Amino acid sequence: MKITKKLLLILLCGSILTLIFMLSAAATPAPGSEEDPLVTRSYVDRLISELTGVQGGAGHQQVDAIVNEVLNRLAGGGVSDTFTPVPMTSGQTLFGNEGTEIILRSGSAVVQASGSDGLANVTTGVDLGLGEAIERNHMLIVPRADGRGVHATSDVWLLVKGGFTVH
Repeated sequence: MKITKKLLLILLCGSILTLIFMLSAAATPAPGSEEDPLVTRSYVDRLISELTGVQGGAGHQQVDAIVNEVLNRLAGGGVSDTFTPVPMTSGQTLFGNEGTEIILRSGSAVVQASGSDGLANVTTGVDLGLGEAIERNHMLIVPRADGRGVHATSDVWLLVKGGFTVH
């Protein structure tokens, strides 16, 4: 009789543990389900091409630019110890932190400054003041974080190293 009670107790405990395990497994979403989707590279590529209307690598560049801009706006700016491509549309202004390096790669832009001093053009060794045109492929350095930067007069691509915000 004792063996039957022990066996019954073991079976009851085993059933309870199995039920608990099944309930906890049901509470976590299955991989690949709508609650926890798995994403393939082809799916991401298809979404990028649908969102940008561009096939191939150019779509990735546009999405990277959009992601950088969104992150820039969410974080209040960007900081990089390497040059980061930054796209801007006409009318936007990039404000650099102290020591930020900027290179205009395409488009046209002018210096944004809060006073008479502007950006240091280390390519030519001159100081560019408020409203002066920026030449492509010239290295500019922001000496102080006091409202200095680059104002886009057309759609531009910049390479930026250091802290910045885009408005």
